[in-house]
Amino acid sequence: MERITLQWLGGQDFELIDTPSCDDMNPKELMLFAVAKCSAMTALALFEKMQITINGFRIEIMGKLTDSASKPQSLFTAITQAYHVECPPDTDHHRIIRALELTHDKYCGMTLMMEMIAPVSFDIYINHLQERKVHY
Repeated sequence: MERITLQWLGGQDFELIDTPSCDDMNPKELMLFAVAKCSAMTALALFEKMQITINGFRIEIMGKLTDSASKPQSLFTAITQAYHVECPPDTDHHRIIRALELTHDKYCGMTLMMEMIAPVSFDIYINHLQERKVHY
């Protein structure tokens, strides 16, 4: 199983979390990285277009291989993306879901390309951040 995690830093910036740097990734990890980055950039563009405010965003992508170890002849048999979104408590989660469905099903070219290799599924996790009131 190959795994890539991208954490949004704000703007168009992301960092890899618990993942080798791009220079140290094998070719299959690089493919997953390309899908994650494409999905992330597409989702951010849709959030902006739909005027959805988010506080945090992380994408995890996992690719199941035909062999337990990443070998040159290993092929992806399934790919799963997990979208983790943090947003203000008054955010309509249906709009977030719609933006991510459009990202996955229509606008992210890398996801569409990977679906020609293996099935690509996705999960969405939304965390509505609550305001904290501090009393002195």
